Amino acid sequence: MRKKILIINSHPDAKSFNYALSKRYILGAKTSGADIKIIDLYKLDFKPFFRGIEHENIIEEDIKNAQLLLKWANHIVFFYPIWWATFPALLKSFLERVLVPGFSNENSNTDREFIQWHELLSGKTARLIVTMDSPPLFHIIKVKQPSYRTMKDILKFCGINSTKKTYLGSVKMSDENQRKLWLDKVEKMGKQNK
Repeated sequence: MRKKILIINSHPDAKSFNYALSKRYILGAKTSGADIKIIDLYKLDFKPFFRGIEHENIIEEDIKNAQLLLKWANHIVFFYPIWWATFPALLKSFLERVLVPGFSNENSNTDREFIQWHELLSGKTARLIVTMDSPPLFHIIKVKQPSYRTMKDILKFCGINSTKKTYLGSVKMSDENQRKLWLDKVEKMGKQNK
């Protein structure tokens, strides 16, 4: 069965190193025969906040299309930089708007004291390919990798129980040779559909 891979570019600049990485991942994945779809978050037109379950939330066409792509995919690859120890606000806004009850999960119990959620995106896997200006070891030991822990928990709540991570840094201190190694590494991951 051909792998169906959804790429989610979460950097607001298409000229960023994150985009260069995603292009190389896509190149690798295409050579393996995988089907690829892409969401560039900065191109989407949606209100950047979820009003809460009690309020009416208009679902824009770009969010509906993103939901269709998330349902379609069996592997989701997020590309984003670490900013202020976590992922960009653009990605957080997207997740709040797209992973709403009824799409990503649902409550099967009407008793307000006991809520039982059912995951609606089960059977999918995810990978986070993350760039940072600090060395990854500093991010893991000192900062305690809040973006990974948060993303893993969000995705798990929707049924995506296998979330792997790849940290690339320090980008700020890297030279052309180091960046080439990272690009080659990501292309290889694409070939392996990881």
